[in-house]
Amino acid sequence: MSGNRLVQARFVANPVPPARGVVVTERLRTAIGLFWTNPPGVSVTRVIVRRAIGTRAPRQPTAGVGVAILGPRSSAVVDSGLKAGTRYSYGIFVHDQFGHVSPAARITVRTANTRAKPLATPVVTLTPEPGYVVLGAFPRVRGADGYSYAVCSPTAAVCMPPVPVTPAGTAITGLHNGVSYVIKLVAIGDGTSTADSRVASRTAVPVATPLSPPDTTNVGCAPTSIATENTKPGGTGWQQPATIGAPLVQGYGQYTSVACGGTIGLYLGTQSPTPVPVQVEVWRLGDYQGTGGRLVWTSPTLTVAAPGTWETVASATDEVTAPWEETAVLAVPHSWTQGLYELRLVPVGNPSAAGAIPLVIRDATRTTAMVQVVATNTDQMYDTWGGHSAYSTSTGISTVVSLNRPYDGFGMAQVLSEEAPLAQFAEKQGLDTSYLTDPDLDAGNPEIRAATAIVVASHSEYWTPGMRANLEAAIARGVNVAFFGANSIYWHAVPVPSSTGPYRTLDIWKLNPKDPNASSPTLSSTMWRMAPINKPEQAVMGEQFGCTDVLEPLTLPTHLGWIFNDKNASAGLQLPGVIYQETDTPDPGVPMPAGTRLAASTTFACPQRGAGYQSGSSIALVPEPGGGMVVDVGTRGWVCLLNGSCVTNPVYSSSALLQVDPDIATGALAARNDPVAESVIQTATSNILNAVLTPKAAAYAKDPSYPLAPGA
Repeated sequence: MSGNRLVQARFVANPVPPARGVVVTERLRTAIGLFWTNPPGVSVTRVIVRRAIGTRAPRQPTAGVGVAILGPRSSAVVDSGLKAGTRYSYGIFVHDQFGHVSPAARITVRTANTRAKPLATPVVTLTPEPGYVVLGAFPRVRGADGYSYAVCSPTAAVCMPPVPVTPAGTAITGLHNGVSYVIKLVAIGDGTSTADSRVASRTAVPVATPLSPPDTTNVGCAPTSIATENTKPGGTGWQQPATIGAPLVQGYGQYTSVACGGTIGLYLGTQSPTPVPVQVEVWRLGDYQGTGGRLVWTSPTLTVAAPGTWETVASATDEVTAPWEETAVLAVPHSWTQGLYELRLVPVGNPSAAGAIPLVIRDATRTTAMVQVVATNTDQMYDTWGGHSAYSTSTGISTVVSLNRPYDGFGMAQVLSEEAPLAQFAEKQGLDTSYLTDPDLDAGNPEIRAATAIVVASHSEYWTPGMRANLEAAIARGVNVAFFGANSIYWHAVPVPSSTGPYRTLDIWKLNPKDPNASSPTLSSTMWRMAPINKPEQAVMGEQFGCTDVLEPLTLPTHLGWIFNDKNASAGLQLPGVIYQETDTPDPGVPMPAGTRLAASTTFACPQRGAGYQSGSSIALVPEPGGGMVVDVGTRGWVCLLNGSCVTNPVYSSSALLQVDPDIATGALAARNDPVAESVIQTATSNILNAVLTPKAAAYAKDPSYPLAPGA
């Protein structure tokens, strides 16, 4: 084009910046210690240290004499075998992942003269904490121009390279609880008239902090009914902070549940460079006069430091773990009431940066008629902490999932949105409930064997073989079951056996052809409905997962029957937003339990399954040969209506998605907490709970007001 000139640009890669802050950490007659900071924002693959006699430091990574360092990305070194009273100059070079090399970071140091007198011995005090040791403030040593400490083995025979420290002291992190460490502190001399001080050393053993709330002498948990428990005053401090971002302190529990009188280890970590003082607030979730929770106890302040390793990722499976030290041990007192709990990790003076750990507390001595099973497997499968989950991420899909890591975000996973609304609603009705987690159902805890009703909340997608076997055994005995969601019993998750208690790792290869157990009907971690397992969820629930990304009204049946006897209900009434996200519907190509009836049924297109694919959402009632009943409400939009907490995922507000997905009804977008829908669903929930609490409630499933399902 006339009048314009084509300018050719030449791009030159920026060099790797040099290491920063090179300081002396040890200056003896025959050794010199150095410490530096590798450049931030650089993926360091290798550090090279070169030495020359005199004041001219090596300027190339091949010049001078090489100095051995502890690891390829180390930031400290002790160079020994030197001559007394001699000047040495060092060049430190950093390599990045592209093979680029930084300019030299240079320093000249002189070893101590043979006649140099050592400085006075500094005073050192140590305070052991969980996973770290506090090196206390110490008085300055006359003539010193620096200080450093070194972490050594119990015999002091092996020490890490020394690290600089100021007289203000520091926290020495990355240590192991129960291991004895010797900490050496020295004042650094100038190399001529004085040498380093004589070593001041002390021994410390980091330990987990015991958390011991006040207790009583009764057996099991508090002998308090749920109705009485919920008359106590509550509060809203259990709710997730309004701020968005990772909490300052995160954590996970040794187990997903613990009995009153038992103990549970808490693994807490922070990425803060300085230890964080924290209090653990223990909240029990329930009704509590409409507040949703009660603060049961607040721990004394404990300090959480950065772990030595924040996370590990297995290269073959993308399994993520948080290999942290046990920070504290909580002794669960007999005075607490069994239930669904939130351990809130509150940084002192910064409550908006709180994180949390969900925990179920069980009563091993008393059982209740109703048991709610909390879907901890599913919570962990969707957990993206560490950058990986059982779902597609930018870095890969985990085929093995560990429970030994925090949940992402606030830390309560789906407990507050998918579990708590049902628990809070049932407790508001005064229904005595025990709570278990997936590993408890897998183990067949006594609560399952004593139950009249087992209830599952909104999203329980990943079931182990033991979970399903124990549920089906309970159904065969006449136990009633209610699923208040959809997409349950979908993936066949396989526990990795543990020698220390309930499983902490799950195989979930899904459809990955590298599954080492792909042909095994017991160890293959694919869908329950697929070969080689061939046990579709419809065999239990009378229907199975059919569609996702759904937002539709629920249409009430012609005959309301025993479920929909609410004053606001009428035949054909549409309840906006009840059918949401994932849905269950009978599959005509799959064997159907005899006598299955549909209390309500809505059909719609599901383009996610293919052009022209028809799906739906139904409330299935299954009479069982053992005399019990199974109920499945067939939608994940149900439980949030129990406390008015329904929200719409942004994907359902996308105009482009609404245009191409006819299963998303635009009229329902702003009506997910419709007061009429809330009233009808809450009444239906009460009716279902009362029905399943009736021993061997198959008669409810045989109500002729509701039609038989196709194929039943």
